Amino acid sequence: MIFHGIKKVIIRGVNGSITVEGWEDEFITLEYEIHGRANVEVEENGDILIVREEPERSWITGNSRADIWLSVPRETEVEISSVNGPIKVENCRVESIKSTNSKITLKNVRIREIRTVNGSITGSIELAEELSVKTVNGKVELEIQDIEGDGKISTVNGSIRLLLSEFCDVTITAKTVNGKVEAPSREGEYELSITTVNGSVNVEFI
Repeated sequence: MIFHGIKKVIIRGVNGSITVEGWEDEFITLEYEIHGRANVEVEENGDILIVREEPERSWITGNSRADIWLSVPRETEVEISSVNGPIKVENCRVESIKSTNSKITLKNVRIREIRTVNGSITGSIELAEELSVKTVNGKVELEIQDIEGDGKISTVNGSIRLLLSEFCDVTITAKTVNGKVEAPSREGEYELSITTVNGSVNVEFI
């Protein structure tokens, strides 16, 4: 399926995987693969594209799912929510990712918000815009190329490891209740607050 003139994509997943990749073309492509009894509902509302996975749940069919793949122009705003399915996002602009029981993998994304329960967050961020990351029962391992605005990263029951480029003009404040903290002391234009309850914090500039 091909879509033109879309400025924002909203994806709602249950059980299936979600993969979004940014590209240089000016249109959006959508593909999906059904496993068991599931549907994918697609809605265009002006310049907003909404994609919903709708699996059928029963004791006969088990956990049906639909795996979803989208290719979008790099400046298209992407919003994702998912339960029980892995999320992979590459080379695009992400407004938010909210998930439960999902592994989140990022590659060269511009991103603002991530919320997850029972899932890890790993990968690379091209630009963190007033970044807000919260996870419960999951580690955070991110390489960040640039930061604009103050940011917060927090976990409960999970370690945090960050690799920041020299373009990240930030003051680091880091603390943990039960764990070890290793973070450089330097002054920057913005503040990046890092906290965890049960886990270590490790921050390096590369």
